[in-house]
Amino acid sequence: MAKSTQAKAHGRSQPRGTQRPRPSQSQPSQSQRGRRVQDDEDEDDEGEDVEMEVEGEGDANEAISRRANALVRLALFNEVRRVPLRRDEINKKVLEGSARQFKAVFDDAQRRLQSSFGMELVELMSRAELNREELGNDNEAVTGVKKKVAASGAKSYILRSTLHQGLIEAAALTDEQILEDEGLELPDNDGDSMAQSYGSIISWSTSDQLGALGVLYVVLALIILSGKVVSDADLKKHFKSFNMDLKAPLKASAHGAHKKWQLDTYLTELVNKNYLVKSKVDLGNGPPKASQGKRGRQSKANDDEDAVYEWKWGTRAHAEVGEEAIAQFIGEFMVERALKDKETEEEAENNSGKKRKPRNIEEEKDKMLETMMKGITRAAGGSLNSLTSS
Repeated sequence: MAKSTQAKAHGRSQPRGTQRPRPSQSQPSQSQRGRRVQDDEDEDDEGEDVEMEVEGEGDANEAISRRANALVRLALFNEVRRVPLRRDEINKKVLEGSARQFKAVFDDAQRRLQSSFGMELVELMSRAELNREELGNDNEAVTGVKKKVAASGAKSYILRSTLHQGLIEAAALTDEQILEDEGLELPDNDGDSMAQSYGSIISWSTSDQLGALGVLYVVLALIILSGKVVSDADLKKHFKSFNMDLKAPLKASAHGAHKKWQLDTYLTELVNKNYLVKSKVDLGNGPPKASQGKRGRQSKANDDEDAVYEWKWGTRAHAEVGEEAIAQFIGEFMVERALKDKETEEEAENNSGKKRKPRNIEEEKDKMLETMMKGITRAAGGSLNSLTSS
């Protein structure tokens, strides 16, 4: 009796003729309840995962935005010094070890630079890529084998303006209303005084070193017209024909660190800033001879004095200026001089009583410029490289 009561208490025995009640739909079974509880827990876990994913994405975007701002500041700082921004410097000072975020940070920084400053980061060419540009990519023609050109680049970047040329020209025009509003006057002819503004949005008087920049463009033009390479001796002859002494002072910007340059020092500075490349010419005299002691040092000094050097374009000049732009500069200058000479001849003939047929100056100018550009291209070796893309 006690045993039967104990069995009933534990639900292990039932009276005969009765059936164990089946679980109804309103009362789920234990297994169903277990599955439902598990499903609820899975839904909660999925909700937590989605929430964590959203929070993680927000943190990642915030980190990219913060690092993009840091990259913009670093690029502007380096550009003031005209120092290229290296990839390893970006990894160390901006990415802080998160090298995988380089593309996202770089693209975000580019958008900020273009929208706020009208500038962009552009990668400089490597020395190997620069050599291929100078050779015209003739490796396949020489060897007969088509080689796969690997992605090349110096992993160094500079800032370059993205402003439209027409906008720059309009912003540089003198506006009398601006002069009046700012209480300014046009600069006098005194060479020692520099105007703070010409009454324009962009004032070239307070920007880059105009005299030094003009020397740079002239040197780049001479290199182009000499077949993209000019010897040091020929360059010095050109300077002499311009009445320019290598030791003569070259005026710099009043806001720059250097108030005056010597021309030879300035050329060295252009080499350091990657505008120009000065290299020793291999004259084919064979390998250097081994020497020791004072006689060896003296022999090396004599070799350096007798060495022949040549000048070429640097990587920054290719990225910032471009051969086509310098060729256009040369062509427009030469055409302007030619048109002035023709105008002088016409005035002399008119004064003498001779009359010429009227001519279309603009059409004549375009034809002369086209002819001049063809001649410059031939002088440069048959091709002119466009501006390095970003």
